[in-house]
Amino acid sequence: MAEATREIRVVVNADDLGYAQERNRGIFEAIDRGVVTSASILANGLASAEAVESWRKRGGSGTLSLGLHVNLTEGKPLADPRDIPSLLVTENLEDRGQSESKSRRAFRGKFGFGEAVRNEKVAMPEVLIEVRAQLMWFFDKFGRNPTHVDGHNHIHVLPGVSAVIASLCHERSIRWIRMPLEDMDSPLEDRKQDVFCKQVVKNAKVARPIFASFGLRMVDRFAGMKLSGKVLSRDRILKHLDTSCRQLCCKGGCFIEIMTHPGYPSRTGDEFSRSPERLHELQVLTDPKLTKAMMKMYKLSPFPTIEAPSLRTSKDIMTVSRHPTAVPVHYMESVKTEIKTPVRNLMLSPPVKTPA
Repeated sequence: MAEATREIRVVVNADDLGYAQERNRGIFEAIDRGVVTSASILANGLASAEAVESWRKRGGSGTLSLGLHVNLTEGKPLADPRDIPSLLVTENLEDRGQSESKSRRAFRGKFGFGEAVRNEKVAMPEVLIEVRAQLMWFFDKFGRNPTHVDGHNHIHVLPGVSAVIASLCHERSIRWIRMPLEDMDSPLEDRKQDVFCKQVVKNAKVARPIFASFGLRMVDRFAGMKLSGKVLSRDRILKHLDTSCRQLCCKGGCFIEIMTHPGYPSRTGDEFSRSPERLHELQVLTDPKLTKAMMKMYKLSPFPTIEAPSLRTSKDIMTVSRHPTAVPVHYMESVKTEIKTPVRNLMLSPPVKTPA
């Protein structure tokens, strides 16, 4: 095992707060009785209002960090559907087991959204509108910005989307963003999920310099895709931490994020949320032996608050043509023409560092 040191910080983040009441209950139990030190909330979750109320009653949950789980794949948007048509499809509620036969405009789904982005069917100005609406929802509910941002189904590292989200984080002085770089050499049992996770890693490698160019902070190591669900165990968590620390601590310390999805199986929602694996994760994360081992060897930590550098003028903003990996040029041009917002507020290219 790695030697105990205050330099080894571990944030255990619970995703999907606000998804369903059962998931909320499990996440708060993992906070109260387990090793979870942080959570990410869905602005458009069916139980987001309950999650907000519970968080407030806890006094902001003390020293925990609360981030925004940006969602562009599931459920209804916060923005006016007429303003973001490329993000949406018509969903039949009867197919989802609803009592009434109705249809609504909803997001494209986990795989549908990614495919639409790859085929350039998603307009990035519309992504900006919806993500900004979710960030404003967070500020309205909590009176502050999220400490960190991550993406439901890892949408925040998709090409184009990554630059939009990075620009908005910079605009609102949000300093932490998830970097889902994980060793996926050994295949997952679910073939489709294995292909998906490996693509997430590829996207993350491209997104990393984009996030860095906007001054966003990322942890040194990430785990969660290979630890998700029934394979999560006390031994696997501790082994991952030990391996990560041996690789990193010689460099002067390390900060590690473990992504989790604890809860009680929900009665509604997708198969993932209804799965008994949510309860399994909750049981692992509240195992007293895991808590004791992690507190002995590591510093359990939320995402720390870091003062963001102030934004300068539009003269200090690079053009996309000088930073081609940030976002395709035609997306930037469409943003300029289709959205009535000053370019300096869009920040779809990173700020130039002015020599001291």
